[in-house]
Amino acid sequence: MNPLSITLAATEAPHALALVGAEPAFTSSFAALAAAAAPLVQRLHDTRLPARRPVALVAHPDAPSIITLLALLEHGAPALLLHPRWTTTERAAVLAQAQPALVIEHDHWQVPAADASASADTAPLTAPDTAAIVYTSGSTALPRGVELSTRALVAAAAASAANLGWQADDRWLLCLPFAHVGGLSVITRCLLARRSLALGAPDPATLVATLAATRATLLSLVPTTLARVVDHGAAPPPCLRAVLVGGAAAAPTLLTRARAAGWPILTSYGLSETAAQVATQPYPTSAGSGTSTGCGPALPGVALRIGPDQHIQVAGPTLFTGYFPGSPRAAGWLDTGDLGHLDAAGNLHVHGRADDVIITGGEKVSPAEVEAALTAIPGVAAACVFALPDATWGSLVAAAIITSATAPPSDVALASALAAALAPYKRPRLIADLSLPGLPTLTSGKLDRTACAHAATAAASLRPLAYPPASVANAVTMAAGGAAR
Repeated sequence: MNPLSITLAATEAPHALALVGAEPAFTSSFAALAAAAAPLVQRLHDTRLPARRPVALVAHPDAPSIITLLALLEHGAPALLLHPRWTTTERAAVLAQAQPALVIEHDHWQVPAADASASADTAPLTAPDTAAIVYTSGSTALPRGVELSTRALVAAAAASAANLGWQADDRWLLCLPFAHVGGLSVITRCLLARRSLALGAPDPATLVATLAATRATLLSLVPTTLARVVDHGAAPPPCLRAVLVGGAAAAPTLLTRARAAGWPILTSYGLSETAAQVATQPYPTSAGSGTSTGCGPALPGVALRIGPDQHIQVAGPTLFTGYFPGSPRAAGWLDTGDLGHLDAAGNLHVHGRADDVIITGGEKVSPAEVEAALTAIPGVAAACVFALPDATWGSLVAAAIITSATAPPSDVALASALAAALAPYKRPRLIADLSLPGLPTLTSGKLDRTACAHAATAAASLRPLAYPPASVANAVTMAAGGAAR
């Protein structure tokens, strides 16, 4: 039987809590969820869906949308997940490419108009075992649909459980959109483990209250949300035993602050193509530990290596089937396009995206490294590094930062700190302070470098950053205990 079947879960654990909500307070057992999904499963049968044609679901973070997802998994129709925050134009572009048999948003079920001219010969088909299709961030082009099989989702859940384990009272708060693999995997993990999925708004101001109200023990966050939660100043409730932080690079200073505030942080690395986690810091952890182990080792069952040019490569049963439509994955190792290294203990350290690398004067610069140097400076709350075209150097390193309203660093302080931390070619030559509550991000929570660059240039706030002479910079470095460059 399909392991992702809500009927199977209801048979094995009918009275176990499956959904827990905070506002308004509610609970639902696996038996109740199966009963709620049953009419939708029957409606899908009655619709006579074409085999291997996906069904598009607008993935709102609420109980009705989750029940519809469970019905699709039960029926066996591939669920093509649409982000509820996409614009009409973004949604239309994906639907035109995917040609789903049906589009569902809450109670509204619609056969797309384009379906009338599509035929079984022309409409794209999924792989036979596809359970869900999630879309990559699409920061520079149309997002790519990633086909995830039932086998991959089950293997990914098992790999996560091998590290975190499951406790009898575990509840995982869904704070990530389940149109992305991070949120989808929370749902499938809880379904497979017969544990509770907690629902609540991911607003940083109310997150701690939601954790306490739902008695959630597990949480997944992107660094942007973690930063806002830590800035809010609230301590985590005692029920919380682990927080997975992934989806983007987290500044070391942010992790240090979060751990000091008592948040049980486990940094993690994963991607859509691997059904979420690849490497995660080992559990259990303490509030002050884990600061020097990167993203931890590969999870059990996942193979990890560093290929040519420092590219992170992955193999194992969690890998996706292919890109939708019509692009099967090549057999063997997957080149993730991310850069990193493995330390002597086998822990993965991620350096950023290969396609984010800035080449200036023939030298390669990792934006993540420069961002880490910027956020280590007192008064810099967040940073985004990007390239600007330059006739002499090809590209210039530029940065947008958000500074403390009470104690913003001066340009002299910025330049002195960066000169001590970075080689000359890595230092931002142009910098802008953005008067925003946070840096622009994609729907996945990752930094939107294009939007950051646009915000910095549109406001005409980019200014040159003058660095001290080499002798002064070297003296600062040596005084800090480092080696002169």
